[in-house]
Order: sequence, then C-alpha cells, then structure tokens
Amino acid sequence: MLQHFSANIVLVNDSSYQRLKLHKSTAHCDSEKIVIRPSLATLVGPVVQGCVTGIAVLILVLGLDTHPLWLLGMLLIVIIIFGPTTILSLVYAIAGTNFLMEKDKSTCRVQQRYFGLGIGTQEMIPFNRIDRFQIEGDYLAEHASGDLRDVVSWQIILIKDNQKQFEIASLSSPRSLAPGTLENANSLGLLLANMSHSNLVEGDIPNWAMDD
Repeated sequence: MLQHFSANIVLVNDSSYQRLKLHKSTAHCDSEKIVIRPSLATLVGPVVQGCVTGIAVLILVLGLDTHPLWLLGMLLIVIIIFGPTTILSLVYAIAGTNFLMEKDKSTCRVQQRYFGLGIGTQEMIPFNRIDRFQIEGDYLAEHASGDLRDVVSWQIILIKDNQKQFEIASLSSPRSLAPGTLENANSLGLLLANMSHSNLVEGDIPNWAMDD
C-alpha cells in the first residue's frame, strides 16, 4: 500500500523508459530496474585533479636535477595523493552507480561512498527489508537571519525495517521552482516504492507556505 498518493504522479509502464536529472546524478528507470548514476558534471573534479597531477609529474621529471629537494618532495606528495584518487574518481564518474534496484532479484544496492569518491562498501537490501521510502526537504528551513532559503533541496530516503536510513538521491532548485522539483522527487519515490512493493511517504509543501 502506498501512503499519501498523488494523482498527478504518472506510473511508469512496462514499455516506458524515464530519465530524471538529479543533483549530481541521473536516474534511469524502466520496468525492470532503476539505476542512479553520477552525472557528467562529476567529471569536472577528477579532470582538474588529473591536470594538476600531470603537471606535477612533468615538473618533477624535468626538474630532478635542478629543483630543490623540498620542492621535489612536495610534488611527490601531490602525485601520491591526487594520482590514485583521480583514477578512482574518473572510473566512478564514468561507470559508477550510486543506487541499483532490480525487480527480478528483489534487491537494491546502495553505494556508501567515502570522501565523495566511488569507493566504499555496498549495502545489499532485499525488498522485504525495506520499510518505506520517504521524501524530505528544507523548504521551511530558515537562515540564521530568519529568511527562508533561496535554494531548496529534496532528499529521497530509503528506510529499512530496522530504521537505518540511506539517502538515495537529492534534487535542488531555486525556491520558485521547488513545487516542480518536489513533484519529480515524489515521482521517483513512487517508482521506487512500486517496484519494491514498499510504502511511500511523499514530501509536501503546506498551503500556507505556498501562499507566502
């Protein structure tokens, strides 16, 4: 049973494919699986790191006989730190997966990333261990000054039967576009809940807040 069902959310049918752009990721949905992968924008960081590493290697090789020892040591530290993380980040941005739900296996996998990289453990969650999906947001959150936030974000949360929570995806938009972004978040949440036969607690914006 689905909770808080919205009539304006369209279910995906057996022959359809939907793609939804999220914050730094993209959801690919069809009747058999739902995959959330990093967007192409996540390549920017690894490419910059790769350029820095390449320059450091070039300076190190060309200046082995001329540069002072302390500079060579700093360059070596940069290469050691940025080199492996650049490769991992590039692989993750190109072929990585944040979340995978497969209907035929009745399971979903959540990538628990460390330091924003595509490394870490994967948690396998059977459908019967999913308590619900929940949409949460900061539409009513205020800055320290008391003003409402100009940029609103919505999170799609998976909650297991032991109440352990996983953030599956997030969407952000200017405050004026928040209702449409919330509808997209609710739509994706409904697709996830339908495929896993789970409950969904939709996000909403109070009427009094919309009037403001």
